[in-house]
Amino acid sequence: MQPHIISKSDIHKIDFSKECVIIKEFFTSNECTEVSEFLKKFKKHNEENFKSDGENWHYTVKSNGNCFQTFIFNELCGINFLPLVNMYQSLFNLYIDLGECNNMDTFAKQIATNDFSTNKRIINPLVFSYPVGLSNFGWHKHDIRAQKFQLLANLSIPEFDYTGGETFVYMAEGKPDKQENSEEKCVIFDKKFDQGDIFSFPYGKWHKVNPTESSKVSNGQRTSMLMPLGARNSEQYKNEFLD
Repeated sequence: MQPHIISKSDIHKIDFSKECVIIKEFFTSNECTEVSEFLKKFKKHNEENFKSDGENWHYTVKSNGNCFQTFIFNELCGINFLPLVNMYQSLFNLYIDLGECNNMDTFAKQIATNDFSTNKRIINPLVFSYPVGLSNFGWHKHDIRAQKFQLLANLSIPEFDYTGGETFVYMAEGKPDKQENSEEKCVIFDKKFDQGDIFSFPYGKWHKVNPTESSKVSNGQRTSMLMPLGARNSEQYKNEFLD
């Protein structure tokens, strides 16, 4: 199955809590490339798991059979790179426009909050990077009490920076069955999810990211920007993984 493909002007015609959607050309290629270059420099100049400019760091996820790279910007106001901050603010504004940020503090106040854990909903600025030949993110789902849908922007160019790396969202009831072809019941975000596009899916649905396979550049990867809205590192909200 394919997601709905819409423009910015059509966002109120879709129920994001129930449908899978691609919003085309939400960000420009220049914005995405500029932020991607910043991320490369941030990674080069900062060791894994060492904080930089406040509560900001990167590390490699290796748990539950998964492997990918993560950037965490828990103190975004400490990052001296305005294009990155502006892109997160655009995501926040889109959440507001879609009615998902009710009763939350302003963006300016939230990016100055550097708490590692919180007992209330707050923005969690993240970047997930899937290096070619080294990545895997299996079936998992999120606690729908945190938010109704997830927005995620593609900073990379499919078929150039990476092939593969498709996101599968299981739209049937229950859990996907690893022994059967569960992908027939999935919406697939593939190369139609282009640089600068945003995709959205219902937050409580099982989903996975296929390994990235090849690239036309050295150190190719799929790089995605996202900003979950749940409490940080709260025992109340836990992701669920398929055994």
